[in-house]
Amino acid sequence: MTFIFPSIMAFIWVFMPWPRYLLVRAFLAILLGWVATVLLGTCLYNPVGTMTADARGVADAEMHYDNNIGAIALLAGWVLPSVAVINAMVVRWFIAFWNLLSKPENPQDI
Repeated sequence: MTFIFPSIMAFIWVFMPWPRYLLVRAFLAILLGWVATVLLGTCLYNPVGTMTADARGVADAEMHYDNNIGAIALLAGWVLPSVAVINAMVVRWFIAFWNLLSKPENPQDI
């Protein structure tokens, strides 16, 4: 969940009409996906894991639970949103190519 939601958000952001330039929109999508990955990882995933371990009665849950998700999200949280943006660019290209092929050669034929 920590990596899926930001990737879906980045994919959808590429299809938004604003900002006008596609490369700026792609960069913002990757940046927003990275920020969402960091926030979900550090503010949701890690505390829920330690609270679950505490509820199960694990002694020193903070010591036994892998709490390195923050470092992973900071360093590599941009990877999956960038893959989602590349996939969105490919989908946009196929849509544009399909629209180009479906246009009649002579507009008077309509």
